[in-house]
Amino acid sequence: MNTTIGTKGQIVIMPLDERPCNFHFPYRLARSTDYEPLRPPIEWMGQKKQPADTSRLWTWTEMETRQASGAVLSLDTLLYGGIVPSRLHEWSSEEIAERLRHLRTLKENNPQLIIYAFQLIMRCPQYSSSDEEPDYYADWGREIFRKGYLEHLSEVQSLTTEEQAELDDINSRLPQEVLDDYLGRRAINREANRLALEYVADGTIDFLIFPQDDSAPYGYTARDQQLVRAGIRERQLGTRVYMYPGADEVGCTLVARMVNTLNNAVPLIYPRFGSVEGPHIIPAYEDRRLYETLKYQIIAAGGIVADSSAEADIVLLVNTPGEKMGEAVNQGAPSANYDTERTVVELVEYAAYLLSKHDRKQEAAYRATYLAAEEAPHTENDASVVNDITDELANGRKIHARDEMDAADATSYESHSLPEHTASATDRRPPQRPVVAIADIAYANGGDLELLDLLRQKGILYRLAGYAGWNTSSNTLGTVIAQSMLYAQYGDSRRHDHFLALRYVEDFGYDSVVRKALSNGPIQELGLDKFRLDGPRGLVSEMVRTGLEQFIARYLTQEGHTIEIRDCYMPWNRMFEVGLSVRLQ
Repeated sequence: MNTTIGTKGQIVIMPLDERPCNFHFPYRLARSTDYEPLRPPIEWMGQKKQPADTSRLWTWTEMETRQASGAVLSLDTLLYGGIVPSRLHEWSSEEIAERLRHLRTLKENNPQLIIYAFQLIMRCPQYSSSDEEPDYYADWGREIFRKGYLEHLSEVQSLTTEEQAELDDINSRLPQEVLDDYLGRRAINREANRLALEYVADGTIDFLIFPQDDSAPYGYTARDQQLVRAGIRERQLGTRVYMYPGADEVGCTLVARMVNTLNNAVPLIYPRFGSVEGPHIIPAYEDRRLYETLKYQIIAAGGIVADSSAEADIVLLVNTPGEKMGEAVNQGAPSANYDTERTVVELVEYAAYLLSKHDRKQEAAYRATYLAAEEAPHTENDASVVNDITDELANGRKIHARDEMDAADATSYESHSLPEHTASATDRRPPQRPVVAIADIAYANGGDLELLDLLRQKGILYRLAGYAGWNTSSNTLGTVIAQSMLYAQYGDSRRHDHFLALRYVEDFGYDSVVRKALSNGPIQELGLDKFRLDGPRGLVSEMVRTGLEQFIARYLTQEGHTIEIRDCYMPWNRMFEVGLSVRLQ
């Protein structure tokens, strides 16, 4: 346990919803700092299409922010009850405006409170499914998207004969009541977006992100983005309001930005890509070239893009496809896109090179410490500790300054303290600069198994400042940037190790292997399907756990490290995401 948690103040977190990526990830990252994160009980957060009790959440937020240093707030949760309810609600613009006024109360009660908020622009999926949309989207989702897309496109260029015929066909079939309901809700949410800008303009909100969920260059969502962009320019809020692709990672991004702000830190990040075309690809489910989004992700978290690794605090190795992003479930087949148009091994060799430089610097520093300790008065116990450090350096093992750990971790992890004249019992050793992190966006919806194999070969799997490879490119970037920024400031810790292990188990193990294996046969044999399982903790969750434990034993056990799964469940009773609690042993 990190006994410095909360010594600098508290950060209130209002998650986007109850899924682990939103409820747990930002909180767990914040726990690795010396700020105490506060979040509402998960029982208050609603359940997928069932909205949270917004009145209860506002009351909790008002109470907890009275003494806090900062607040990271999902406006979709506080206004609609969550991300999915924001697409289903029946609230009026007046009711939404009244709820938003509570933000001013937060600042009145605590004028020093820093408020970082985020609010989605309502998405318009390209497919027909009611899993996260209104019931009618199962029948008319594709038509709603195409109608908005083609009408918007027609304002830019003439439609082809085929496109015009498609639009005419949709207009002849799409029920008016369906369209009215959908566009009516969009109008209310669009007004909420406009009001949020007013709260930035008057100083109530200090910084605001409009994440673009499942973006497309044309359509209803793109139109709304244009209106928001115009509002930002009109009010001259370009440095206080950002809009870029993303959604479920933004809580992590704003936690990192909050810690950076409170610590007066501006991390420098140097990105290095795995392919020549990597910076220029348009990632799946997004609307712009990768490098443009990456720059936004870095500055949104409070950092700056560095010109070289020499000046960087963080080297971010970006594992990209050669030309076009595929799905993780399809990896492994021969493909020029992945076999010849990228060089992932160069990224891994570069990571190993930087980490080996750290080893040499660290050994020199600790040998200097040893010599100083020899000359300074010290007890027999001090000498044994120094000998332990020297032995560990010789054996190439990680060294940890003593960090108070959770009771659950205390029996499973060996910790070493430095001599008291070089570090206190609760100090954590600052890492060598630059730290090394990997954004694994070679594929959408899962990690690159070739990358995993190469990291294992070099023996650096558990030496990274951060890793992510889940869902969209932006989800991955926001997560790993936040983790590596906090690591660069606070150094290695048990909480960092656990989060890194979680990413490996979930992004490599579940997303790229176990989910595919179970979705193609085994769950159907149980009379289920990937959108309807047997409950959060039914037989499917047990099958997932077994599959992940096998994956850990085969691929993630290395150099004395292994990973224990403490909990495994299916948060939304479907195969798309998994809930995990893991410990690196």
